Amino acid sequence: MLCDGGHFFLTCGEVELAKVGLTLKVNLNERQRIFRNKPGEPLQEVIMARVKTGDTVRLHYTGTLDDGTVFDTSVDRGPFEFTVGEGKVIKGFDTGVLGMEVGTKKTIHIPYKEAYGRYHEDATWKIPRVDFPKTITPEVGMAMQMKDHDGRPIRIHITEVTPIDITVDKNHPLAGKDLTFELELVEIL
Repeated sequence: MLCDGGHFFLTCGEVELAKVGLTLKVNLNERQRIFRNKPGEPLQEVIMARVKTGDTVRLHYTGTLDDGTVFDTSVDRGPFEFTVGEGKVIKGFDTGVLGMEVGTKKTIHIPYKEAYGRYHEDATWKIPRVDFPKTITPEVGMAMQMKDHDGRPIRIHITEVTPIDITVDKNHPLAGKDLTFELELVEIL
C-alpha cells in the first residue's frame, strides 16, 4: 500500500485489486478506518457508527487506581456488554464511551464523584467477634450481605479482623477513589 497526499494506492503484483472484493482496515492515530469495495468498484470508506445513548455496546476495559493498581479487567473474561444511558454502570464510564467508534481505544479518567462517590467514615463499624456467625471464618476483603436496622439487605466487606472484633465497611471498596479505564470498543450491537 502506498499513500500520497491522503490517497491510498494498493498494489499487489499483477492483480488489479479493483476487480476483487476487498476490506481494508487502517489504523491512523488510534482510529480505525475501514475501506471496502465490491468487485469492479472503487474502494470506499465505510462510515463508522459512533456510540450514542441507547446503544448496546461490547468493549474491553482495564480499570486502574491512581497508583497503577489494576482493580478489574475484562481482557481475560471477554468483552463487557451494557446499554449506554441505562444507569447500570457508573456515570463516568457510561458517558466515557459516548462518541467512540468500533476498534478505537480510549483512556478515561473518572473522578470519585462520578464513580462510587466519596468515602463515608460513618459507614464502618465493629462487630464483637462473639456476635459474628460461628459458621463464617472472617477474612479481610470478604464481601457479605447483612440486614440493616430496618431489615433491608446491605452489602459490606470486612476491613479488619482481630481476636476481639471484626471491622466491616458498607462503603463500596472503590468509594473515594479516582479511577482510570483503558477502553477498546469491540462492537455496537
